[in-house]
Amino acid sequence: MFTPGQILGFETRTLHSAACAFFDQRVSKTSEASSIHLKPEACFSTLLVTPDLLDDGIWPIVGKQPVSLPAKAYPFGRVLRLRRILRLFDLEQSVFTKNLERAVIHGSGVVADFLDAFYGLRPWDDWYRSDYLDGLLFAPDKKPKSLIYCGRHDPTKGEQGADGNPH
Repeated sequence: MFTPGQILGFETRTLHSAACAFFDQRVSKTSEASSIHLKPEACFSTLLVTPDLLDDGIWPIVGKQPVSLPAKAYPFGRVLRLRRILRLFDLEQSVFTKNLERAVIHGSGVVADFLDAFYGLRPWDDWYRSDYLDGLLFAPDKKPKSLIYCGRHDPTKGEQGADGNPH
């Protein structure tokens, strides 16, 4: 099974990353992905990702669809658009950008592990911080109910997740 994603944009000059959206929709073959309609409500994560898996064809690009995500699903989009405009005037590294929020770029391997965990193929909490993957979700309600956990985090030690509840 494959999870379709959408490239929202490439940030080759400034950040050397790909802005990607991931959808809770599945196809059995990559050839089916080009005919699937990506539903905005099925988007569970938007991330800046290192482009190596795209560049190497491990994450194949199989089609093109217009981006139909609301702006709140793409929080770093405003920063990236502003940087592109400033780049046109050679002001990319200027007083205009010093207070811009920092966009976090995730390694493609981490994102691949995140996608595997989202679909129950690996433990969700098998990270230094057991709630690390929660922070990669677009919203807390996008967390699947049928996750697997490694169980190595002891809830009696006071460790809490992003929602404030012990894990």
